[in-house]
Amino acid sequence: MFALVLGRWFGLSGVAAATALSAIVTSIPVGARLLATRTGITAKSVLGSLMLPWAGRALPGVLAAFAVGWAASQSHLPPIVRTGAIAMVGSATLLIVGIPVGREAHDEGPAVRPAYH
Repeated sequence: MFALVLGRWFGLSGVAAATALSAIVTSIPVGARLLATRTGITAKSVLGSLMLPWAGRALPGVLAAFAVGWAASQSHLPPIVRTGAIAMVGSATLLIVGIPVGREAHDEGPAVRPAYH
């Protein structure tokens, strides 16, 4: 149903968005309820301990993707300027996101024992 409505309004992008929307409306709430009954893990605890910290880590990457998409769509800028902007945003994102995440993983040690010994 979502695919028909959104496809009519937004074309193929609407059909693709309908997949995510249907998961948000149906599968995620039902899955969260089943997870809580089987394991005792609530949706609130998953949101607070897993989703929110990673959303904060992903925000710079999302903003960088937005900036790169905007810069790439500005056809009045010369290609070298667009390429330079993309490279600078990518490098800044790596410094902001990649280094802290790498430090956390290094400080805590491996979460899973290596398969080789």
